[in-house]
Amino acid sequence: MNTHIVHQLILDKLRIDLDIAERAAQTAYETATHEENIAENKYDQLGLEASYLAAG
Repeated sequence: MNTHIVHQLILDKLRIDLDIAERAAQTAYETATHEENIAENKYDQLGLEASYLAAG
């Protein structure tokens, strides 16, 4: 197999993986900052957990 083809296949896979990671980070950020995720009491931790995901 030609090394140029192998390099291109690797780059294509990395681009796909980067796109997936960027979309996951955006979704986590939107979840963490959504107004419905504001804690209603001291035991409500959905927003806190979402912010941990968004922060990485």
